[in-house]
Amino acid sequence: MKISSIRYYIEEALKSIFRNRLMSAASMVTVSACSLILILSFCVAANVDYILEQIENTVGVSAFISDDISTDGVNELYNKVMAIQYVDSADFISAEDALAEYKDTFGDDENKDILDGLENDNPLPRSFTIKVENNKYQRYVILELEKYVGNGFDYIKHESNIMDVLLAVNNVVRIVSAVLILTLGLISVIIVMNTIKITVSARSMEISIMKYVGATDWFIRWPFVIEGVLIGIVGSLIPVALCFFSYNSVLQKIKSSPLLSDLAMFKSSMELFVLVTPIALTAGVLIGIIGSASSIKRYLKV
Repeated sequence: MKISSIRYYIEEALKSIFRNRLMSAASMVTVSACSLILILSFCVAANVDYILEQIENTVGVSAFISDDISTDGVNELYNKVMAIQYVDSADFISAEDALAEYKDTFGDDENKDILDGLENDNPLPRSFTIKVENNKYQRYVILELEKYVGNGFDYIKHESNIMDVLLAVNNVVRIVSAVLILTLGLISVIIVMNTIKITVSARSMEISIMKYVGATDWFIRWPFVIEGVLIGIVGSLIPVALCFFSYNSVLQKIKSSPLLSDLAMFKSSMELFVLVTPIALTAGVLIGIIGSASSIKRYLKV
């Protein structure tokens, strides 16, 4: 493709956008709304996944071993736990290790002497800290572990309710976002089609003459495709910029609040938007291409 041809296509696309600036603006706003929903849903889903990973790494599942189980029995239990599907690892915590951890967590100068006295009569049980391959399999692993309660384990400690809630929220966000994105994407395509149809209709006579003098379909089509692509790019960049600065501002407020920062860690704006920006731009460009290509097709039949 010649440089002069590319310049001609871009100039014609920009002229068309300027001539029909009201409809072009409406198309950009609709594409922006679609991109905004896409970006927000991606940010929410990515952070929920990130929080789930943190909970999995810090909480996990604990299986407390009965006092009457021997060392050989503990080894047998370990093998049974590792044989459960989706179990990633199982770390043995002795009674001494549990007491040391308890001291680190709750010990202070006031009750240090009391905790030191527990070393001679340690009431804490032995346990396995179990990590699951994926959060969604935690419930399955817990049910399998509970089969050994009374036959090796005294009880199973877990935070599956929190995990279930977060997984449910994540699924709802993804489903609702997918429906909204598809709906707004369809509306965006229709508006882009109508925007370009106005230009095509106004230039129908010119297009017919160009066809009769030997212009190819793609020579006629390219300015309209570029117009759709420009509408898609501008419509996508606006929400990307707004969401980037807004997300960064919200993160700064969370980090400055000790209460909120202690609840959970969130992904940084750079981590998120390095991924979401090309996705949003691709979606905008595809909407523009589909809308423009569909609108001009019937006018090329001369």
